[in-house]
Amino acid sequence: MASADQVVDIESLKDNPSEQKALSDDDRTSKAFFIEAAALLTIWSLLVINEGAIRLVNSDPAGGLDGGRPPSLLVFLASLAEVFFGLVGLFVGVAGFIFRWYSTSVTKASLLLQTLLGYFVFAIFVFVVPAVKAIDLEAPTGELTLGQEKFLIALGVLTSFHFCLALQGGQFVFFARLICAGTGQNFLMQNTGNRMRAIFWNGNLGFAGIWTLITGILINANIGGGKLDMPFQSPPNVGRLPAMTIVTGILLILWAAMGIFLALSSKPAPWMYYLLSGVVYLFSYLNYTIVQFGVMKKPNPMGPSPFGGPVAMHGGLVYMVVFLGPYFVHLASKEKNGHSL
Repeated sequence: MASADQVVDIESLKDNPSEQKALSDDDRTSKAFFIEAAALLTIWSLLVINEGAIRLVNSDPAGGLDGGRPPSLLVFLASLAEVFFGLVGLFVGVAGFIFRWYSTSVTKASLLLQTLLGYFVFAIFVFVVPAVKAIDLEAPTGELTLGQEKFLIALGVLTSFHFCLALQGGQFVFFARLICAGTGQNFLMQNTGNRMRAIFWNGNLGFAGIWTLITGILINANIGGGKLDMPFQSPPNVGRLPAMTIVTGILLILWAAMGIFLALSSKPAPWMYYLLSGVVYLFSYLNYTIVQFGVMKKPNPMGPSPFGGPVAMHGGLVYMVVFLGPYFVHLASKEKNGHSL
C-alpha cells in the first residue's frame, strides 16, 4: 500500500511484486479503478477550466475593488481561481490517466487547494453576482412585475447552485476517488456508500429540475407560451421557449426519481435506464444550449453570436449535473452484484 508521501508509477506495479499489493489488496484499488478515477478527474477538470476561462475573458480587473458591483477585481480573481484549480486537476488527472503516475501528497494538496478556492468561486458566481443584480434591479425590464423578476433571479440562483455543485463537487469526488484508488485506503468513504451517493446526486438533479420547471411555469403563466418576443433570462434557464423549459424540468425530476428508486432497489439497474439517461441528457443539452439560444435574436444578425460563451458553459454544466446520478447508480448496481468499485 502506498504511503502518504510515496510517488507511485501505477503502470510499473504489475511487474514489481514488492509493490503489487498497492493495487491488488482488493478490487477497490485495482488498476481499472485508478484509470477510471483519473480519466473522470481529467474530464471534470477540463470542464472546470472551460467555465473559468469563459468567465475570465469576460472580466476586467481594471476597475479594482471600486469598479462595478460586485467589484470587477473580485470577479476577475474568482475567474482566475477557477481556471487555476481546473488546471491543477487536469495535470493530476492526466498524470494518472495517461502516464500512470500518482503521488498521494500531490493529490491531497490539490484536493485541499480545489476545496478552498472552490468555496470562493462558488460564493462569487452562484450567490454574490446574482444577489447584486437583484438588489440593483429597481424597475421591471419586461412584462413581469419587479417582484416576479427578482423571484426569477432567485430561481436562477437555485438552479445554478445544483449545476455548479455538480461541477465543483464532481471534481472533488474524483480527486477523492483517485486517492482511494492509489492508496487502497477508504479515503473520505470513496469506495463505500455508492447507494447514498446515487441518492444524493440524483436528488441534486431533481432539484435542478424543480427550479427549471417553476421557471417555465412562471414565464408561461405571466407572459405566455409559444416563441416569446423577448427572451426570459434566469441563467442557466434562458430563452424564448418556456414550454421547452417546462418539459425539461419535468424530465429531470422524473429521471432523478427513477435514479433514486433504482439506487434503493435490491436489483441492479437495467441497461435501458442508461440508454434513456442519454436521451434525457440530449434533451436537456438542447434546452439549456443550442435551441433556446438559437432562437434568441442577435443584436447584429450579420455578425457573430454573443451567446457562444454561455452555450459552451451550459453545455459542460448540463453534462455534469445529468451524468453524476446515473454514474453512481451504476456503481451502486455493481455493489449489488458483489463488486465494490
